[in-house]
Amino acid sequence: MPSASPPDDDPSAQDPVGGVLFVETPMFSKRLRALYDKRALDAEGYRELQNALYERTTRIDSIPGVPDVYKARWKASGRGKRGGLRVITYDCARRGVVYLLMIYEKAEREDLTPEQRKRLARLVNDELRPECEEPVAAPRRA
Repeated sequence: MPSASPPDDDPSAQDPVGGVLFVETPMFSKRLRALYDKRALDAEGYRELQNALYERTTRIDSIPGVPDVYKARWKASGRGKRGGLRVITYDCARRGVVYLLMIYEKAEREDLTPEQRKRLARLVNDELRPECEEPVAAPRRA
């Protein structure tokens, strides 16, 4: 099960953007830390990425065979979007949550392998979609 962003002392910890909560999977968090270490992305760039995802101002494509999962292109330090990063997301608009599933450099791979797509589909279908589709509880009145 994905967890919210790491503790406040971690540069990837972020507040909600525009009322949308970004939830990182452990795989995403691990790769994000590696990108910080390589200086391919910094905390400011990560915040800009979240804003772009929220505002839908970056190119976002659907992933064939994985419904409701999207690939966004993002710039890496010293590179543009074309040769930069790829971010795989699942958007649970009903709950105001965007799940950050994977992040990688385009130089690592152009597209996801069939096995990676199957694993993402299982994660979304078995864990994320059921949670997303649960009825939202109405706030209690005092």
